[in-house]
Amino acid sequence: MTDFGALTLERRDEVALITLTAGDNRFNPTSIAAWNAALDEVEADESVAALVTTGTDKFYSNGLDLDWMGTLAPDERAQSGQMITDTIRLLGHGKFHRLRVGIGHPGHKDRVVGWVLGRPSKDDDVLIARAIDDAIDVLPLAVQGDFSEAMKRLHTPK
Repeated sequence: MTDFGALTLERRDEVALITLTAGDNRFNPTSIAAWNAALDEVEADESVAALVTTGTDKFYSNGLDLDWMGTLAPDERAQSGQMITDTIRLLGHGKFHRLRVGIGHPGHKDRVVGWVLGRPSKDDDVLIARAIDDAIDVLPLAVQGDFSEAMKRLHTPK
């Protein structure tokens, strides 16, 4: 595992796993530099067939660091957009598949927002980690283009 400060990069066979580790995981110069360094490593490793990103703590990412953006002059804000553009380029121009991991339902529709945006319990953390591992297990099928079989295996109770 490689620690980039704001995130870690781990390899599991042909899958690269980036885990955001900076609390609210906001995008600022430090985190964007970490992203780009990790993505450069992934891109350079020809054995990597898939990339999975996840986050720790309450948020996957709380988005752009507006506190940092507020300190910039207008021309600096424009330059900061280039950093994010570089990250998107390294991710493949947005031409990638995404997987949403869910572990259940709070029981009533009025409790969904708190369930989704709240901090998971320790038991739910374990279920989320297991769901991510299960998704990584079927990634080789998805990489081969067999999304139907990957989804079937992912959603068939064991």
